[in-house]
Amino acid sequence: MLKKAIIAMIMLAVPAQASAETTVCSDPSRAKILNSAVIKLPTGGIDELDKAFEDLSESIGMSTWGVTGSDNDGKGKVTKTVGLQSPKVSVSISAHWKIGEGSVKVVVERTCYNDNLEPWSDYWRKLISGLKAKEFIITQ
Repeated sequence: MLKKAIIAMIMLAVPAQASAETTVCSDPSRAKILNSAVIKLPTGGIDELDKAFEDLSESIGMSTWGVTGSDNDGKGKVTKTVGLQSPKVSVSISAHWKIGEGSVKVVVERTCYNDNLEPWSDYWRKLISGLKAKEFIITQ
């Protein structure tokens, strides 16, 4: 009986697991790719594109983000996604790279997380012209 009482007290003292915060898509049908380009990566690879995104972000009017995936032993990156997002997060530009790739597809997308839609074409035009000015080669 004492054992059951102790277990019950421990259970009451331990807080319930908090639920993970989620972002709800307000209109899934709105999410879509609007345009894309294939960029040949310079000798510095995806890290140079990441730096270019960072350098251009203020003039484009977007903020940067990125995610790097590592192999199981943690010795090196095997994937990296770099991106830009609009202030209202209704436009996203991203490039997903895998180890060994010499080029990367960059896409501009309409997201579904914000009903306050922003025009996307100026963001895209400014990014492409900025990358060309930095001597990135756009192959498609």
